[in-house]
Amino acid sequence: MSATIGHELARGAPRPAGHSQGSRPLRIALAGCGTVGAALAARVSAGVLAGERRMEVVKVLVRESTRARAVSFRPGVLTDSLAAFLTAPADVVVEALGGIEPARTLIAAALVQGKRVVTANKALVAAEGAALAQLARRFGGTLDFEGAVGGGVPVVRVLRAGVAGIGVTEVRGVLNGTANFVLDRVAAGGQSLDAIREAQSLGFAEADPARDLDGRDAADKLAILAWLAFGVAPHMLPVSRRPLDDALALAVVARGHAAHAVQLAEVVSTGYGLVARVEPALIGAGHDLARATAECNAVTVQSASAGTMLFAGRGAGGEPTAGALIGDLGATSTPLPSPRAVLVASHDERVLRWVLWGPSAVTLRGQIARATPDVELMLDDADSPLVGVSATSAVAVELREALRRTGVEVALARDLR
Repeated sequence: MSATIGHELARGAPRPAGHSQGSRPLRIALAGCGTVGAALAARVSAGVLAGERRMEVVKVLVRESTRARAVSFRPGVLTDSLAAFLTAPADVVVEALGGIEPARTLIAAALVQGKRVVTANKALVAAEGAALAQLARRFGGTLDFEGAVGGGVPVVRVLRAGVAGIGVTEVRGVLNGTANFVLDRVAAGGQSLDAIREAQSLGFAEADPARDLDGRDAADKLAILAWLAFGVAPHMLPVSRRPLDDALALAVVARGHAAHAVQLAEVVSTGYGLVARVEPALIGAGHDLARATAECNAVTVQSASAGTMLFAGRGAGGEPTAGALIGDLGATSTPLPSPRAVLVASHDERVLRWVLWGPSAVTLRGQIARATPDVELMLDDADSPLVGVSATSAVAVELREALRRTGVEVALARDLR
């Protein structure tokens, strides 16, 4: 599917709910009835409104239409046929399958038919969002994806509404509820494996949480936010990633120093291009992102004219994501930005603050001085087990690896305290 997008405005944007729609409910064709799909269907059954309009699920695409489910549907609603699904008399297609395929094929087919599509599929939007938006413009459909980033945090809608006039310079966030939930539990003295199992039992984590823990999920969300904030096509933005391991190692000691270990996602406009990273970080208890506790997310948007905007709320699980889907269903779709040529940095040249933690801070300081003499040691509390340094990301990561090669187990994180 081509990712080249023209400049024509989207056509066929849905009319806002109101008297013009009469009393007829909004008819939904729902693809997928897993955690998110079932939560959405349950809300529809309970009479939750999309804006001012009632909703009705008229068709549900599943792999096995005869299997028993937690949510009941009228006879004939469930189907395992894509053709039957796409020809259902629906006002909107909601994709809750997840993954790239068959979600991409389904959404593309719906958009080619000029249909309205709502999804929470961050992996797909990050990989194919620009191409799907082009299809929406070409054939008169619309594509909305508030639930793809932050669950119940409405940052997508705000950025999509138009930020060109405020000059966004930076987007930072705690974007993965599973990782944040696990870090909270470990900071309180729990074990990471127990925390992951608890997150899975609560519906926050997938059966395989690898994408959450290695930063891929947060990287997808960050690429989507960068598209809306800076205009770069999400698949064209390289995001540097480091796994959660160092944050887990720092979680307990951070709490003892009035700080929190988090999985930080940030995209920053620098003089040499956009820089995007997902990595462990320490933040102070008063930091804006400290509002993200347990499965919650938080995002800050820094701009030249509007200052800092903060968005926070529940970010993981079927309920907040279903709520975001309903928010899209009840809102009027706005055009997606056409990707433009944006300078992307080949590497991060910023000199940043970092913190290292090892078994002995005194020994660690000496080893740092020997391993990398040009790294600037920060003047931290001599009794603290945390050692601060000032360096570029490449130098900081190489310092960590150099220390590990000498047999010293150290953890490295960005220092935002």
